[in-house]
Amino acid sequence: MSEHTAEYALVPDLIDKFSGRFPNITPVYFWGTREGSRVGHESVSGRVSRVVAVFARRPKVLHPGDKSILVKINDILFAAARAGEEVGIPVLAGVPLVNNLVDFSLEVPCSWFQITATSHRHEDYEFRLTLSGQPQRSALPKGVVGPLTKMELIDIAESSCHELDGMLALDGMRHVKSAGRFQHPIFGGGYRPFFLLITTDHEEAPIG
Repeated sequence: MSEHTAEYALVPDLIDKFSGRFPNITPVYFWGTREGSRVGHESVSGRVSRVVAVFARRPKVLHPGDKSILVKINDILFAAARAGEEVGIPVLAGVPLVNNLVDFSLEVPCSWFQITATSHRHEDYEFRLTLSGQPQRSALPKGVVGPLTKMELIDIAESSCHELDGMLALDGMRHVKSAGRFQHPIFGGGYRPFFLLITTDHEEAPIG
């Protein structure tokens, strides 16, 4: 499957994990001439927001029914993590835990990882996950933290996200999305993140 197909499961899964703590969440696929336009800025002006950037990873298999999936973390994700650190936007990577296209649905379990600015090497990494989401045989590469529990994901949103005016939040999305272009002039659509815009100027619900 493509990364865009994987996004159909990742978006509702992550919103479900965050929604008990943050009731006001907007999924965004950022375009500079759409969400980043004057009207887009005006629609969020004065709203306090947190932003999480998410890169979809596709589960790679050689044959349907394989007992594990291969996950690739491209160097672009580390560039995005460094850009995100500059503006207070943490970067996550998510992968649906599925090994057959016909078994894919909006409800499939997903595994989540934080991409950090720790790694400065310009190379791609691969690792294997079992279908229960556990790393198989080898340790995760430097700069990849996980798999993350629901509470760890919430903690990232609380501790790593800056509280931003809505306009700065949109500008931050632009900054993170464009980070990989400095390394790869052809910044393929499969490596563009989606974002969760978490509006926090309402009373936050207690963690349940």
